[in-house]
Amino acid sequence: MRKTIFWVVLLVFSFAYCRNRRGLENQIAKRIKNDEKLVEAFNGSGEIAKIGNVVYDFKLYNQEGNLKKLSDFKNKVILLLFWVPKYEGCNKGDCTNTDCIEELKRVKKFVKNLGNKSLSILAITRGRDKKEREFAKKVFAENNFDFQLLFDPELKMTKYFWAVPQPALFLIDKELILRTPISKSIEFKFKTKKFKDLIIDLLNDEIVPEKEFLHPIIDEKLPSIVLLDIRNNEYKIDEYIGKKKLIIVLWNYSCSHCLKELPLLQSYYLKNKDKKDFEMFGIVKAENVDARKLIEERLKENHITFPNLIDETGKVWKIFLNYKINTVPTMLFVDKDGYVKNMLRGYNENTENLIDKIIDEY
Repeated sequence: MRKTIFWVVLLVFSFAYCRNRRGLENQIAKRIKNDEKLVEAFNGSGEIAKIGNVVYDFKLYNQEGNLKKLSDFKNKVILLLFWVPKYEGCNKGDCTNTDCIEELKRVKKFVKNLGNKSLSILAITRGRDKKEREFAKKVFAENNFDFQLLFDPELKMTKYFWAVPQPALFLIDKELILRTPISKSIEFKFKTKKFKDLIIDLLNDEIVPEKEFLHPIIDEKLPSIVLLDIRNNEYKIDEYIGKKKLIIVLWNYSCSHCLKELPLLQSYYLKNKDKKDFEMFGIVKAENVDARKLIEERLKENHITFPNLIDETGKVWKIFLNYKINTVPTMLFVDKDGYVKNMLRGYNENTENLIDKIIDEY
């Protein structure tokens, strides 16, 4: 009788475990599928906008069907706001992307209080077909957004500015020079000032030092990190300071961008780790046993050999969140003295070339 009870309990437990695991995998698969259309924007090998350089004079159609060039707004400060009107894959209920709409509302309020006509707001969305364009126009009309609504059906500008995730904001000065990296909000704080404060400085023709536009973690000392890898080997990142340059890769096992990037990172690591004298570490959060197993599967599938450290408590992720790093994949480039000198966010097929250029700069 006891044996029978034991086997029944074991069978029930096994069934529940498998069902939960399948549920987690199905959620991940759905999330990856929903990301794919944005990921396609990064499959080319085209030029990427660079801070301090004149921006490409792109041409996009607005809500009236008129072709607008970036140069039409020269001699004005330009705020680019990439947004998505509705959540990808949503077909029932209210599909409006509240994150993007709320940011548009914040910008509207800021502009109203500012009262400066020398600021142009260009709100760029995909508008792949008539249905998408009409939905975007409807959102604008309902909220009385008095901005230029521009459509980027092939996501060329999304790719050029590396504008993922959205909302994604960029600031261009009166000479059409890109001044800021990607920001999620006008409330985002750089080194000492918020995005909206830098807008005011540029409108007033004030000389703003380049360091003011840097991400908060740039030129900061890399936080102390001690974690175990997937095989429970302990790594103390501090031990590499003074010996090698470091590339820290923050990623997530359910992120399609991250999974596409892993093989490119592995390729670069194998070809250059000795020649360029650096070490690469992946850091990924594992909330539970199932997540840990999925991470191990992802690493095996992509034949990853560079160390990947598991943040089971989320402690390290919280440290980076304090530095306003809240998107994956994100790469941090650390010099031999332990200072973060550059960063890359998002996926690009040109990742290896981008890494090569950055790592040679410091």
